[in-house]
Amino acid sequence: MIFGRTVVFLWLACLPLGLAELSAVAAPDSLRETREPPPAALPPTLAISGECPAAASIWADVEAIVPTDNLSRVTSATIEVTDLGDSYRVHIVGQGVERARVFRDLERDCDHRARFVAVFVVLTLLPPDFVVEAKPDPPPPPPKAEPPK
Repeated sequence: MIFGRTVVFLWLACLPLGLAELSAVAAPDSLRETREPPPAALPPTLAISGECPAAASIWADVEAIVPTDNLSRVTSATIEVTDLGDSYRVHIVGQGVERARVFRDLERDCDHRARFVAVFVVLTLLPPDFVVEAKPDPPPPPPKAEPPK
């Protein structure tokens, strides 16, 4: 019975630390939870046709590169991704911008596609600010007076 109490104690001690692996091994069947974490909230304007890439992967990559205060600019746009087999199409409409591109991916690497879509979406909807005000040229130096001869 001491062993059973030790296992339960270890399991309870692991809960606050988030050590799910240890708690799943040490906990008796009656104490194990089979609950999965809730999926990240996907914007309703992200539509996927086909299997590759997955909407959750695209959105996770978008969230990884967009500051939280700018996510509303992405969620306000309509984004459609269509799996065409060895290629995929991305269509974006939002903020007065409409862009569509077809990308080839013969390997059907879904993670790569998701990252590529995320970067395309972010660059389309949140273009980098490369405009830098140029400083005016300094006035030319005054002409040197010639010494009298």
